[in-house]
Amino acid sequence: MSIYAQRLASQIEFIKQCALMKKAPTQDFAKHSDFTCTEEQLLGLPGINLNITDDTSEDVWLRLERLRENSAPKPNSALLAHWLKFPAKFSEPPSLKEKASVQSFIDDGLLSSGATEVFTPFEVENHKNESLDSDETLKTEVYLKDFSEREALQEEYNNYLKDIWKPWLAEEKLVRQSIALYSSLFMLNQQLQGNLADAQLELVWGVGIATRKSTDDEQSSKQIKYPLLTQSVEITLDQKTMALLIKPTLSAPTLETEPFSIEENQGLAKLLKNSKDFYDSEDVSLSPFLPSSYEPILKSAVTLLDSSGVYQPDHTSADDRKIPKAQNNLIVTDTWVIMARPRSNNIFLQDLNNLSIQLESVTDIDLPSALKAMLTEPATENKENILPAYRGLSMVSGSDSYIGTPAELYSPKRSTMNKYKSYSS
Repeated sequence: MSIYAQRLASQIEFIKQCALMKKAPTQDFAKHSDFTCTEEQLLGLPGINLNITDDTSEDVWLRLERLRENSAPKPNSALLAHWLKFPAKFSEPPSLKEKASVQSFIDDGLLSSGATEVFTPFEVENHKNESLDSDETLKTEVYLKDFSEREALQEEYNNYLKDIWKPWLAEEKLVRQSIALYSSLFMLNQQLQGNLADAQLELVWGVGIATRKSTDDEQSSKQIKYPLLTQSVEITLDQKTMALLIKPTLSAPTLETEPFSIEENQGLAKLLKNSKDFYDSEDVSLSPFLPSSYEPILKSAVTLLDSSGVYQPDHTSADDRKIPKAQNNLIVTDTWVIMARPRSNNIFLQDLNNLSIQLESVTDIDLPSALKAMLTEPATENKENILPAYRGLSMVSGSDSYIGTPAELYSPKRSTMNKYKSYSS
């Protein structure tokens, strides 16, 4: 690399640091409060399909169906259904009523309206006159504590909670998580389109989450938890089914260097070059579902960014999609995260990074004279400027070192002199 290329690379690095100093880089993706969702949070949710192709043969990384809430299932026992009471909050278990009207038993076909068995086996409220007419009979109430079949009813209630309600609740919680995710992505899509706010956001799919503690002090340490590779994605709506689709855009993947820019890491430049060379190939595009499209860069990051770094998939099972706790050494996973973050100067920094990479392989560089002057060290001594000598009506001496023939010194034209005289007068 030429001296000018070295000095230009140094100036580029200085500009990058100044740009980063204006705003502290985000080192934890959880601080992106607009929207974040990890792979672990998505797996197992109903209504979600990953890595599919839509009707237009475009890659769809995530498809989220529009689901509906389900009410709690009714018991199979007509008697239990008569006594069961469901709370307003779906996650709270149903309970048995304190009392019930006899009319509801008749409506459910458990009793006939003219049957005298209405008093047995049910114990009703005390009345002054035991010979009640039909209208008064229908208004009587039976209390659970006085219900002769209370033990059998309690057993049916317990079996209902164990065999029907609790399994339903486990599934319904996942359904409601999918519904909440759909609502968040739907609102985010409107926000990205500028329908609700003017905030400049971008939605990216991050692959290869890197974790590391910034210091050794447990109490004051700040952790790095951020994906190394990000791909810009967009949200579209299926007009037929109202499903939400997340698709990758045509932009190139980005190597996220900002979380590591605070620390002077000499391996960043090499990692940037490796990433650029890898994704410059026409046959390679980032996909979170194709390990060959990101593993070489993630393994390179483990080697270049930390001598004691660990690539997590080499030390755990493929089913383990959890993000490990930050340690003193760098840990890089193959998991992914979807996040909405403020638009930054990533494009500007990426251009500077690309220029730095190009300068590394340049042996000679042709710079404009003005830029070359800016990159030239100032002189440490005064150099004599050799001035030419002129001859004419007014003798003008040049420098003592001038050895050439004196040049002619011409006077202005007479017309010019007359104009000058007229102005001066």
